[in-house]
Amino acid sequence: KQRSSEDLQTLVELSATFKKKLAELDEQEAQDRHGHEMTEGARANKIAALQAAIDKKLTLSAQKSEEKSEREGIVAQETTARDADSKFLVELTTTCSDKAKAWDERSKAR
Repeated sequence: KQRSSEDLQTLVELSATFKKKLAELDEQEAQDRHGHEMTEGARANKIAALQAAIDKKLTLSAQKSEEKSEREGIVAQETTARDADSKFLVELTTTCSDKAKAWDERSKAR
């Protein structure tokens, strides 16, 4: 009977030891899980922030490209208008010069 008591006592001690170790391991696993979840949350937040920055920069780039295209169009229009004005000025100067010469010739002939 004493052997049975000792065996029972050993089993009770082992059971207590196992329960204590199980509680410690459960606690450690909970801490590890929490740390992992925090790391994953931080990573997800960082990814979201970087994606938002990318989206913002893409939008800004699109706006800048549109503005550039508009300005290039304006420059092209202004260049065309300037070229037309320069051509008109040359023609007008030539016409006026020719008329002035003709006037001078008519004036001398009188």
